Amino acid sequence: MLRRSRADFGCREFFFLLSHEMFNPFYCLFEYSAHDNYTLQINPASGVNPEHLNYFKFIGRCLGLGIFHRRFLDAYFIVAFYKMILKKKVVIADLESVDAELYRGLTWMLYVILTDDILCPQSDPHCRDNDITDVIDETFTTTEERFGEMVTIELKPGGADIPVTQENKKDYVDAIVEYRISKRVNDQFEAFMAGFGELIPQDLVNVFDERELELLIGGMSEIDVYATFSSLVYPMVNSSRLLVTTGASSRTIEDMR
Repeated sequence: MLRRSRADFGCREFFFLLSHEMFNPFYCLFEYSAHDNYTLQINPASGVNPEHLNYFKFIGRCLGLGIFHRRFLDAYFIVAFYKMILKKKVVIADLESVDAELYRGLTWMLYVILTDDILCPQSDPHCRDNDITDVIDETFTTTEERFGEMVTIELKPGGADIPVTQENKKDYVDAIVEYRISKRVNDQFEAFMAGFGELIPQDLVNVFDERELELLIGGMSEIDVYATFSSLVYPMVNSSRLLVTTGASSRTIEDMR
């Protein structure tokens, strides 16, 4: 039993240390999201490493291996990454964690903003969109910096000659979202999925949604200690007065609120 416990601990430590190295932004394979310095997304500039596709295939295998052995990795990704694994369509809401400024601009094109952060609900019969006629002067292209040089990318064939209008702005937004989230990192993601699919068949992973897949790969990133302990029931004991010891300190459940 002791030997097995040591083996389990070694396996957990292996995946923990491996994930720390694989997803370290220093290696330019992944970068932090626009929201925080914790959730990760594929770095579109990973091509600075000529072997980057081999690394992504290796990382896919490691994620599959972690799921196969029921071992969590110390890594959490943007929601769009999990949706891509599940072959789900990405939507404009997924763009916020990739490029918050672009998300706000595209959102303005589509919806009336009632306050600084609240959009007019699409289900509201009185909801109207912003008319971009004579306001937006764009074509079906986007620009991005590649190694210090600004490059223009057409979002569809002949996109440089197609103006964005009130009638086709939804198509433009969909094209921008798809490019910024998935198309520009397609090679890296396909290499990742090639490795991942060697261990985990697509039909098995498709039974999960994106939130469940996140838990399957990384477990829970945050644990609400108050909610956990306050739900416990001990006869003749007030659970709010239970002591929880963390390190050298002890606090009651009530003090942890």
